[in-house]
Amino acid sequence: MKNKMKIAIASSNGIYVNLHFSKAGRFMIYEIKKGIPKLLEIRENKITGNHDGCGPEIKSLLDKVAELVEDCNIIVCYKIGGCGRDQFARKNIKVIESQELISDVLSKIANVGANKDKEFKDLNPDLNLLKMA
Repeated sequence: MKNKMKIAIASSNGIYVNLHFSKAGRFMIYEIKKGIPKLLEIRENKITGNHDGCGPEIKSLLDKVAELVEDCNIIVCYKIGGCGRDQFARKNIKVIESQELISDVLSKIANVGANKDKEFKDLNPDLNLLKMA
């Protein structure tokens, strides 16, 4: 695992992971460097709404939302649809669904990242409500 990673978190209040990826009005961008999380920026998403399904129009909208966070290694959101999940898988970006405190999620990701014997596929057993999408 790299010494540094960027994580995009979908949150309406900055405390909990509580937004569906495609409906998130903003993404909080964190960097974890040497196990320490730091808020880098908040990116506003002006393309919110109902993006259910995987038709051509929906894929186009999801592409625009995904552009906001495609420089991140991990996306953390309450839920994400199959179309969005597939899009990030093709770009080798991990997606985690969670309803936890942001601080807990970041701590757990940092812990897994610091443990050379674990990989992101190992997140499920270690992360209570946190699961790979």
